[in-house]
Amino acid sequence: MIHQSLYYTFSMFRGSQSPFTPSAHERFNPLQKIAYLSVMLILTPIIIITGILFSDIVYFLDIIKYIGGVRILDAIHVATGYAFLLYLIVHLYMSTLGYRIVSHIKAMITGYGEENDE
Repeated sequence: MIHQSLYYTFSMFRGSQSPFTPSAHERFNPLQKIAYLSVMLILTPIIIITGILFSDIVYFLDIIKYIGGVRILDAIHVATGYAFLLYLIVHLYMSTLGYRIVSHIKAMITGYGEENDE
């Protein structure tokens, strides 16, 4: 995971090879796994639950008070929204870092990756 982080922060811009090579049984590197699992198992349930609590504040007042009040609930909901926005920006940026700017996007649609011929 540390090697992949260093690659994304520095080595990628120097033209170095990625420390992770996808295979048939291992498609995502460790950072991708953490990001996807965080979004699916942590951020999505938080945003859904806080959104449901906001849907009828009077009905869910006891739960909202237990959490710490509407301001705390709002802070959790907004912070999670910002985390989603950050994830989206990074995700869109990373999708443009292929051999060509559309290589990864094309691979997502067709299922076949494009590689440098060199």
